[in-house]
Amino acid sequence: MFTHNSSVGKTRVWVSLVLVLSLVMGALSLAGCSLEDDDGFVDDHKLNSGLIGTWATEYSGYTITDTTIAYSDFGGWGGDFTGTIRYIYNFSETAGVVIVEYITADPDFTGSPDPNYAEKYDAVYFNSLTTSTVKLGVAYDTSVVYGSGSMAAAVSTLDLAKERFKPANISLWGGDLGATYPKQ
Repeated sequence: MFTHNSSVGKTRVWVSLVLVLSLVMGALSLAGCSLEDDDGFVDDHKLNSGLIGTWATEYSGYTITDTTIAYSDFGGWGGDFTGTIRYIYNFSETAGVVIVEYITADPDFTGSPDPNYAEKYDAVYFNSLTTSTVKLGVAYDTSVVYGSGSMAAAVSTLDLAKERFKPANISLWGGDLGATYPKQ
């Protein structure tokens, strides 16, 4: 009544063999890998001096000094701000995030119409820094669909800002994007 199908047994053998070979290859590939960061870069949490200057397109620009960052929207959309630099995470020689405390800011960036800036710590991400160009972008909440609500990323304390904008959270707060700005 029942017959033995030898192809089922052969299939099981092949699946088992492929599984075992995959595990062995994976273990061998990890054996030669170091999980240590060996690129030699050490974050000193200091502002990259290459950022200092004015970076602008026809639409907007940043002026960065050793103590402040100012953003201006030339198109009239708003969002201008000036902030005191409070902390820096450098991801590499050419990328990082600068945490600022607002001195003046458009409510669109603070997420609050409060003139005392209850949510007063925000961040500016930079990447692809060269002597002539850099990608810059203000942090924003990537979970909010554009136009459906406030995308403001600002928080009330420096400790909260350090946690929010740390390197592990770059994709949550828009740090992987930015416009390219030529140095003026």
